[in-house]
Amino acid sequence: MRKVAQGGLPTVTTIRHTPRSWGRGTVIGLACALAGISAWAEPTEKEMRAAVQAQFNNVTEGYKETMEKCKNGSYNRNNPLEAMQCVAGGVMGNMVMNITTFRKIACEKAQGKAGYLCDYAMGYVANNPVADPYTREPMAYHARFVKQDSNWLRLEK
Repeated sequence: MRKVAQGGLPTVTTIRHTPRSWGRGTVIGLACALAGISAWAEPTEKEMRAAVQAQFNNVTEGYKETMEKCKNGSYNRNNPLEAMQCVAGGVMGNMVMNITTFRKIACEKAQGKAGYLCDYAMGYVANNPVADPYTREPMAYHARFVKQDSNWLRLEK
């Protein structure tokens, strides 16, 4: 480090870069830049698939809780919607949905909202007769994906 005076101006401190200090600074700067870039990167195909499967798992858990209420009679008997869910549950049995194929098509930064708008193709299976006709072939979907802590969430646009 050395001080340089410039025509009556206050002394300015400059840093002399040696090849060794330059290399260290470059590595540190590059690491910081990469960390910043990865924090703002769009979701990968694997991350998108995990976010959609997490939603399926939440639906399955909610369905199981509803069916448990139906079996033990703790549902609200004055609520026609809950009664219909119990009847439907008796017909459909346990519902589990699993992704069979998943392919990311494209993503773009969402305008005016957090996350990325992504197109993807997906096929899935469900172990009940009502959902089965809709699960045979992969279909195209569009959703917004938002990073929450270390996971991605799938949201409606």
